[in-house]
Amino acid sequence: MASYRIGIGSFNLKDGAVGIGTESTGLGNLKVEGTIKTTDLDVGVSTFTRYAGFEGEQTNIGRDQTLSGEYSTTGDIVVDDGNTLTVGLGSTACIGSVECISVKHHFSVPVGDTAQRDTSAGYQEGVVRYNRDLGTMEFFNGNEWRQFTYISDIQNSTSSRGRGVFFGGNPGTSFEIQFINLQSLGNAQFFGSLVEKRIWSGAHASSTRGIVHGGQSPSTTDSIEYVTIQSEGNAIDFGDMFSGAYGTAGCSSSTRGLIAGGNGSPHNGKIGYIQISTLGDSLEFGNLSAVRRYPLACSSPIRGFFTGGNSAPTTALRRQIDTVTISSLGDAIDFGDMTRVARNFGACSDCHGGLGGF
Repeated sequence: MASYRIGIGSFNLKDGAVGIGTESTGLGNLKVEGTIKTTDLDVGVSTFTRYAGFEGEQTNIGRDQTLSGEYSTTGDIVVDDGNTLTVGLGSTACIGSVECISVKHHFSVPVGDTAQRDTSAGYQEGVVRYNRDLGTMEFFNGNEWRQFTYISDIQNSTSSRGRGVFFGGNPGTSFEIQFINLQSLGNAQFFGSLVEKRIWSGAHASSTRGIVHGGQSPSTTDSIEYVTIQSEGNAIDFGDMFSGAYGTAGCSSSTRGLIAGGNGSPHNGKIGYIQISTLGDSLEFGNLSAVRRYPLACSSPIRGFFTGGNSAPTTALRRQIDTVTISSLGDAIDFGDMTRVARNFGACSDCHGGLGGF
């Protein structure tokens, strides 16, 4: 092919190679040095076999583009209004060191139901998707699926506290976890399975985690398990109580869970606590006013309350209501008395609470 040269070192064309602002040694597919001004420069990403080192600072997508091969860039990728960038089947977007991808007005993530989470193998930490069953964005942390939460809404709106969870029980379904949606009517649905079969257990929760502790399986257990309330799945081991007991009572603040009393010494006269957002064994919080087997509990965000139950080794029923400040450590103090002695009943509150009856 003939050589064409316009100007002195400004434009060269030889054997299909183009040089702009270069000497003859700079001929290539296209090489730009210096400042190029134009009123209409249209770069089509999908027209290159490999997109590398071109417009390294920033790539603007000014029309609909579909990638069908392997592409790479070292700068930002900006998709303009009304345009789309599609990575086709069999293609690889080798973005590498890009620090920012700017998408104006709309960005779509994969969408599916809960059952479709595991239809493909190879989920890695950081995968994000929208779960249409739960109506929320979720991500995989390498061990379990977690939901994005709006803390301000959870703190300020009771309508955002959307689920009740039930653990184990007797007969026959002692491994089963069930849930209901609190803002609707309907039957309970299957949530998952416990790690350890248990009856006569206690429970409490934060806005994100449900905790179940103690019980019999069939012997007395000291294990603590947890679930992420907004995602169905099997329970995961949290840690152990400082001693085994069944018939315990549980309540919580937004960060700390309390486990009190139960049938099993020395736990029946004590209160233990955990930090709900972490994993680990319970620690001693303080003492109840008296031994309580099968007590009940409820709480506000500040205080925990324990009442009812019976003494040990006798079966004398208790009337006194104990209270503690959840954020501190110390023995329970007298709050008052119930109208009558009782055990094996239910308790709840319109703040954080625990259901300990059975």
